[in-house]
Amino acid sequence: DEYGFKLNKTTTTTIIKYFKCTLNGYVARIHENLDD
Repeated sequence: DEYGFKLNKTTTTTIIKYFKCTLNGYVARIHENLDD
């Protein structure tokens, strides 16, 4: 299985990172912050 994660954007004010995941043609968006 191939998992491809790419950093999509960051926001400096809230320090949230958005990731774009492509898995077998399926696109999922993930976000995280310092509490995660």
